[in-house]
Amino acid sequence: MRWQIELTFKIWKSICKIDKVKKVKKDRLECYIWAKLLMIVLCWRIVWFTAKLLDQYYQKNLSFFKAFKTLMRDMIRIEQVISDGTLATGKFLMDFLQLSRKKHILEKKNLSNYSVEILVSSLTITVGTKSL
Repeated sequence: MRWQIELTFKIWKSICKIDKVKKVKKDRLECYIWAKLLMIVLCWRIVWFTAKLLDQYYQKNLSFFKAFKTLMRDMIRIEQVISDGTLATGKFLMDFLQLSRKKHILEKKNLSNYSVEILVSSLTITVGTKSL
């Protein structure tokens, strides 16, 4: 379980560049950190939602790294979609699901479980019957 958490933070660090900060005033740094964290949480929710749908409807496992990387590249588009409203957001999520189905599938390299399988099973045991 600890390794899965480490992988999550590795994705955040390598793709979002949260470790790269210029020398700035304290207030600007705080604003930068909050903006990055908000962006990470939003993208992470989209990725989890997509992973759940891929598993439920297509029995495929999502590569969080590939999906998160694509989302971060499309951050300007995400900002536009959010400002356009619910209909645009729904269309964006469906488009992202279809893209993920083609481009973001996790490649299984050995016989062990996927990282997501380990994480979800651990959370299911911990949380019990509460839905994620």
